Amino acid sequence: MEDLLALTGILPSIEAGLFESLDQINLSGDGSPLETAASPHGKPTCDCSPEDRMAKRCPHPRQYTSETAQWCFSTGKNRYVFGDRYSHLGVHVSGHDLPMLTVMGEGNEADFTLSFKGLDEFLKMTQELSLGFTAATYAGDMHHDTYAFHGYASQKGIKTVIPLREDAKEARLPHLDGRPELTLDPDGTPLSWRLPVEMAPFRHAQAHPRLHVSGKTDDTSERQGCLCLPPGDCPNTGDCCPTSSMGPYASLKPKDDQRFYPEIPRNSKRFNTLYNERTTTERLNDLNDDDTLDRRSRNAAYGLIYVTLANIVEHAVVRRLEQVKRVGSERAVLRQTLATIAQA
Repeated sequence: MEDLLALTGILPSIEAGLFESLDQINLSGDGSPLETAASPHGKPTCDCSPEDRMAKRCPHPRQYTSETAQWCFSTGKNRYVFGDRYSHLGVHVSGHDLPMLTVMGEGNEADFTLSFKGLDEFLKMTQELSLGFTAATYAGDMHHDTYAFHGYASQKGIKTVIPLREDAKEARLPHLDGRPELTLDPDGTPLSWRLPVEMAPFRHAQAHPRLHVSGKTDDTSERQGCLCLPPGDCPNTGDCCPTSSMGPYASLKPKDDQRFYPEIPRNSKRFNTLYNERTTTERLNDLNDDDTLDRRSRNAAYGLIYVTLANIVEHAVVRRLEQVKRVGSERAVLRQTLATIAQA
């Protein structure tokens, strides 16, 4: 199915010029359940009475049409569905959303484990079929926020665009153990010293994108007083960091903690721009819902076939839209297509 998508969907889109550049594509991933047509109740394999089965007194196993389907919650449908979970890998190019790969897992499989499979399969497919793609970034929701995924992407040379999970707010990082006065906000930005006043976020030092300082300094004059807070707001007297020419600072590097300090800082404009493109995969999932791919088959293999064929159709639709944009009208496209067929 990967080869079919690549040869009949992705390669024609490359030849049509939909991709401005192949060596720096920004991938995004998201998972969604695909409801199966198989029954969640199964068939009995015994002669127990219906009353015993209803009262759950029947100890015998049941036979299920789908061995992988599970009950899972669908946020799009806002209800539980019985089926399998797939994960899309997509890109946003030329104002369009293009699916690049879909992998299928069991219904209760987590998005971040499926994303491992999807990203790994995409990199292998790109190399084996010589598609020429080089993934620059990967954007995913906070379900992807694990040390394992950040580390894997880093090993592959891919920068992650993933927000921190909510449970990371109280995290203490090993390399900050010697700095008890520091704390972090939810996006990993250090906050100023623990004072009996409201804490303020550090800022980026202009010459050092990974160096955060707590206040502006004037190198041409002698520093006086506290640099963390406006004059008069600091309960301490004098300079609390006299040995530093910049005032209180924290050097935050990806090698210290790839999850908290990714290559693209979470409070940067570029991070926000790339993360907004993550909605590509959400829209691709919505297309599958609109095409009513749910309950089309009783096993995951056929479900993957349906979704992959839908991906190929989406590539064809986008190429058609771009062709109409270039030529000017549907009628002109039809004449051009007929002329091409006649020449063949």
